Amino acid sequence: MPASGPGDRGVQRAVHTAIKGVGQDVEGFRFNTMISKLMILRNELKHAQAGGSVGRETWVEAIRTFVLLAAPVFPHLAEELWTEVLGLDYSVHQQSWPIYDDALLAQSQVTLVVQVNGKVRDQMVLDAEVARDEARVRDLVLALPKIKQYTAGATVQRIIVVPGKLANVVVRTSPSA
Repeated sequence: MPASGPGDRGVQRAVHTAIKGVGQDVEGFRFNTMISKLMILRNELKHAQAGGSVGRETWVEAIRTFVLLAAPVFPHLAEELWTEVLGLDYSVHQQSWPIYDDALLAQSQVTLVVQVNGKVRDQMVLDAEVARDEARVRDLVLALPKIKQYTAGATVQRIIVVPGKLANVVVRTSPSA
């Protein structure tokens, strides 16, 4: 496994998202959603490992952080993983809680769902900065071939944009004769 890889950024983002979410869940005594966030992180790590695109340093840090995050709900298992599998000093419960980095949480791209009259018709991947610009999103949405099909012969009444998430084109079809 190389020291770094093309998938490092994605794994780091998943780890720091989990650190933030699990920390908030521990503070709020929401252990069911905490476990859900751990499962999401586990799936991301499994996917990254299968793709072989993550570097050794990022991988080791991700596994170490995963065990730290799991310690409050799986104390005995986390301790065994920490000392026996990872070979780290006793005890996982004496380690500092990981701190997330806001810079790593920022997405560079988002998938924008495009609807026509509330029904999903298309989606597009945009730079996160572009996705926050409502006027630009409106122009890009109306230029999509699939959306042009649904708006042909109809009057676009308005376009509702939820920045970074979705755009809904509200059309009124002309009454047939």
